[in-house]
This record gives sequence, structure tokens and C-alpha cells, in this order.
Amino acid sequence: MRCMRSGGRWLPTLAACLLAGAAFADDSGGTPPAAAPNTAPSKAAPKTIWEQDTLLGDMGGFRSKAADAGVQLGLTYTLDLFGNPTGGIRRSFISEGVLAPTLDIDLGKFTKVDALSGTSFHASMFQVAGRSISLHNTGALYLATNIEQVATTRIFEAYFEQKLFGDQVTVRAGQMAIDSEFLVSPTAATFISNTFAFPTWMAADLPNGGAATPLAAPGARVKYAPTDRLSLMLGVYSADPAGRGNLLLTPPSNNPEYKNRYGTTFNLNYGTLYMAEAGYADAKAALPFAYKLGAWFVGGGRFFNQRFDTNGVSLANVSLTNGVAKRYSNDWGVYGVADQTLWAPGGEDPRKIAAFVRAGFSPDDRNLIDGYVDGGVTFTGFVPSRSSDVIGVAATYSKISSNASSLDRDTVLFGTNPPGFPIRDYEFVGEATYQLVLAPWLTVQFDAQHIVHPGGHVLAAQGSRAGLLIKDETILGVRTQVKF
Repeated sequence: MRCMRSGGRWLPTLAACLLAGAAFADDSGGTPPAAAPNTAPSKAAPKTIWEQDTLLGDMGGFRSKAADAGVQLGLTYTLDLFGNPTGGIRRSFISEGVLAPTLDIDLGKFTKVDALSGTSFHASMFQVAGRSISLHNTGALYLATNIEQVATTRIFEAYFEQKLFGDQVTVRAGQMAIDSEFLVSPTAATFISNTFAFPTWMAADLPNGGAATPLAAPGARVKYAPTDRLSLMLGVYSADPAGRGNLLLTPPSNNPEYKNRYGTTFNLNYGTLYMAEAGYADAKAALPFAYKLGAWFVGGGRFFNQRFDTNGVSLANVSLTNGVAKRYSNDWGVYGVADQTLWAPGGEDPRKIAAFVRAGFSPDDRNLIDGYVDGGVTFTGFVPSRSSDVIGVAATYSKISSNASSLDRDTVLFGTNPPGFPIRDYEFVGEATYQLVLAPWLTVQFDAQHIVHPGGHVLAAQGSRAGLLIKDETILGVRTQVKF
């Protein structure tokens, strides 16, 4: 495709070829018919390409030997083609691809040193080619896909983990992303929109979007699991993963990802983020579930009142305001997650229905978004002879804080903006998706999203509609993902 960089052209072609080959595979979740009984003693038949977990399989025994030595290598390629035929600040289809290698090392097994038993190392990175549809087209607060990044090669996470007390306690330290463990809903992971991974609420309120994909930050996390179902996690992270570099850049180049383009900023300034989450979950239950309550707090940061200056005067009152917003050194929020499988007959019947709900809120005086809720439902195995395919619908509502909305009203009251000027209120996103599982290592996902009040009901700051209200928009796309 035109937007792919050098070295990335073969991957979309490979994906297309794989799709063609999959048409000849049995469509019952990508598993071929069972072979005729063989009464002669023999070893188990090797898996076909459509049965194995990865495209490259065991690579001639390399993966098995590496695993025996305590090393696991992963490589996933995700290719998105998304466009907005209606609404937004521009209208076009945009392609973006992300190659994501991972490395996990069991240091005790790898070094054969008993003192390192229970110690492991994890590292991951992204190689990104193409363009972000949200950055260039939508004008929305949320990101339309969960792989969107500026084109670059970036270190993501790199941390050590130590298991203690019979694995009841685990400690991690290094460069980490909070959305790898906190606020996680297994059912929400089906959806492509990034807000179902890391909520728009927190991305908008935390400094430079917070330590979340694709920008990790230095930190440490302790998890205590006294039983198989109960857990408590506490984490401390650098609140700002990007720092204050490149302050003179104009949109879209002032994106935090440009400030920390290669994942090597390791910023330790501008605040500390504290996370806490208690969970009650059982993934092996007849009807799996996960319920979580959490909170976050940022200390030592820079947060500003959305409406008033240091004297309590509206920032829109240009004749009286000093133009300096009231400053706060801290911010906080609380949230809850509920994820429940509602129906699963069990046995050989693969069908199941699962649902999730997440909600959170923060103070309205210093945050753009002070209330948030999302939720959805998925149906697995309901398409005839497609036992692994998933159909899902979900929605999210991000409420603009009352102080931010009041500032917009003040601009009309004091004559800064004319009557009829849009007042920010909320952003609503609905998503419908169908995940076609052609093999354990190959999925194709068709997706449709609709945005009401993109950006919270604002004027476009760029594009062909600059200065005009951003209209509600529809986004359509397809994702292909290959696990090598």
C-alpha cells in the first residue's frame, strides 16, 4: 500500500495470500476434519498450518529448544485499513501497520542460577508504518484503533518481575504501561477502539495521556494474590511518559508520541502516578468473571482549572481575568470494572455470551473529562460452523466536565464568541465488530464505529473544515492480524 514504508510492503501481500489459503481450510474455527482411525501404534500426527498457534510453528524445533532454555519469542503483525466516509475534519481511508516483537526470559532457567528462580525479564517494542486515522481525520478525543501511533520504531515495555511466597506476590520494576494490567476487561479486549483498552477519560486527564500504550514509563508494581480469585495491585509510575520536550511544536507534531518518539525518554519529572486496584476474578469458572475497583492519584503534577483564573475570575472575561488558570499540584480518579460471562452451555458447545461495564470519574474543576462509562456484549460461536468467531457491540460515553462547558458559555456571555457557539458537552462512540478467526494465528476483523459530538462538540482546528463544527462521523474498517 502507498502508505507503507520500505520493508513493510510484503506483509499486507502475505496477509492477502493467507486469507486466500484459508478459504480452503475447514470453516469450523479453522480446524480440518479428523483423520480416519489408525490402529497401528504411532506418534501424534503433527499439527497442520491451520491448527498451530503461530504461522511459523515450532520453526524446526527452535522454539521448543528456546523454551527449554527459558526464552520465549513472540512476533505479531497488525494491519488496519480504516476510513471515515462521513464527518470528521478530513475524509479518506488510511492504512497503518504495527509489527510487535516480544521477548520473555525465565532468568532462573536461562542462567541455571538457583538464586534467580522466579525472576523473569520482559521486553517489547513497536515498528510502525502508515498514518493514524484519529490524528489526521477524526478530530475526536478517543482513538479509533488500539494500534494507532506515529510512524516510528519504539521501545515499549522493559521490566523485571520477581515471584515470591509461592507466587502469591509478584513485583515488577522497569518501564511499564498501566493499561497492561490496570482497568483490564477481557471482554472489552475484543473491540478495536482504543477507549475499550485505555479509557478516553484517563487518556484526556493524565499528563500527556499517562503511561499507557504506546508510551510506557518508569515504574514499579506489587501484586498480592492470597487466593486464586482475590488480588490487590499497587503501582507507582512516572505520571508523564513524554516530558515537556518540543513545547514549540504545533499540532499535530506536539503529540506526546513525538516528544518520546523512540520510547527512550524515561522521564522522571512532572509528577508521580499512584495506582491501586482490588480484583475478584475467576477465568476458569463455568461462567468466568472479573470484578475490580480501583483508584489513581497524581502528586507533584501540573493541573489547571478549566474555567477560573487564580483570582476566581472566568478566563473568558478578558476585561478582568489575569489569564493565568488556577493551578493544582494533584489530581485523582476512581473506577470500577465488571466483566461477566452471561451464558455458556459448556461441553462441546463453544457458544457463549459475555458482557462488560466500566465507569470512572474525576474532579470537574481540573479535568476535561470528569465522568466516563463504557460497556458492551460479545457473542462467540453463534455463526454456523464458525465456533471461534466473535460478534460484538459496545458503546462509550465521555462527559465533558461542567467547568469546561461553563467556560464555553462564558465566552458567549462575555462576547468572546458569538451566540450559537458550540458548547462542549460529551463524546459518544458506538462500535460493532465481527472477528473472523481463520486460524489460531490469523484473524480478520470487520469494524464499524459511529461518533456523536467528536471532540466533545467543537470546531475543527485543522483540515478542510477548519473553523466549522465537526460533524458526527462514521468510521469503517478492517483489521488483519498475523501471529508469527
